[in-house]
Amino acid sequence: MKIKTYITSLIICASCLSPAWADTPGTVSDAGRKASVPISSYPGKSELPLKALLRLADHGDSEAMFEAGRCYESGRDTEANPLKAVQYYKKAADQGNAYGQVAYALCRLNGHGMASDKKQFIEYITKAAEQGNKFGLLLLGKAYNYGWGVNMNHQTAAQYYRKAAAIGCSSANVALGQMYLLGEGGLPQDPAQAAELFEAATEQGDSYAPLSLANLYMHGYGIKQDCSKAADLLELGLSRGDYSACNLLGQLYEWGQGRPKDINKAIELYTLAAEHNSAPALRNMGRIYLDGIGVVQDSQKAGEYMQKAAKLGDPDAQYWCGRMHEQGNGLYKNMKLAVEYYEKAAKLGHADAQYTLGMLYKRGRGVARNTSAANSYLRAAAQQGHKLAINELNGTASLAQPAAETNSPASQTASSQPRHSAAPMTVGSIMEELRGYAQRYEHAAE
Repeated sequence: MKIKTYITSLIICASCLSPAWADTPGTVSDAGRKASVPISSYPGKSELPLKALLRLADHGDSEAMFEAGRCYESGRDTEANPLKAVQYYKKAADQGNAYGQVAYALCRLNGHGMASDKKQFIEYITKAAEQGNKFGLLLLGKAYNYGWGVNMNHQTAAQYYRKAAAIGCSSANVALGQMYLLGEGGLPQDPAQAAELFEAATEQGDSYAPLSLANLYMHGYGIKQDCSKAADLLELGLSRGDYSACNLLGQLYEWGQGRPKDINKAIELYTLAAEHNSAPALRNMGRIYLDGIGVVQDSQKAGEYMQKAAKLGDPDAQYWCGRMHEQGNGLYKNMKLAVEYYEKAAKLGHADAQYTLGMLYKRGRGVARNTSAANSYLRAAAQQGHKLAINELNGTASLAQPAAETNSPASQTASSQPRHSAAPMTVGSIMEELRGYAQRYEHAAE
């Protein structure tokens, strides 16, 4: 597979998997979990009752204004009131308080407490960055990385990430590590450098860096392969509140790599990650029930899990929803819906989905026969090394039943196999498990 596959765009998104406030005591989150306001409490003020903070705020104390905004945001010492929270964040921001500027900027980005306004986000996050605030620098870097209110510019993003990292922002180290994995922002593709940055962020206490570093240890990419070390890192991430680590840790228990083989423990971890909306974990639970691995086989439950993962944008799950609709196994038989799911997965670069669509268009099954569309999909799959697509294009396809028409996900889909035992390893497959967490911030990147 080539590096620039459907996973690549999600790896880019995954560089915001480590929120800006990961190296601070806590967060103030909006209901949509799009992004959250970093917290760096002011000594002597963070524990003051709201009434005291409001009195100080009335006398022009910008720190008290920020802390009052936190109270209204979190519902501490009062009922939660997003609108009042935004009002006090803006008061603090207009007084030149850098944390108030960051908080207000994120509210404008997310549309929290008021309408979304990316111009206002850029205006206030730039003010915070100009004061040398590490969160301002980090988020301005993300703005350039994803085009939040500015033209996308990975080089400029990397510059801001470096500035933030230089003053101790662990999340900036994670973001830079992602860029080194991709060779973006004028940086060379250097997985060893990425590993160093992930390790530095882990040592800084970042909650989500252990997951990134564990992926590299699992696959021996940029660092010596060590599944036991990977498992240790995933447990560390979980202890820091990263439930996305549960899915990958569950896979190690399922495979018996780095930890004793224990399907019950694996299912326990998949379930925990799924409860926190990890798309890969939801997909794994679908696979577990579809094949009856450690549980009573239940196609209906499998379909429910796969649909949830597909809605979160997981291309493997979208592909399997297509298969299940096509076969009427776990989801009702409906070729129109099957094709729709295949198309969603194919747009994200899923090679099996591209091959399947190619064959459907070639045979006129569920769609009008279209040789041009068939060849286009088959070429896309072949470019990723899909052997059946290559054979089909070369006219050497086997008379045996093609993989896309078999029934068991365990027998055919790469999502059910240990990623590091599949060939050849790519950045995309290494970082695949970051997708579930990246989805939490997808809306903020829109």
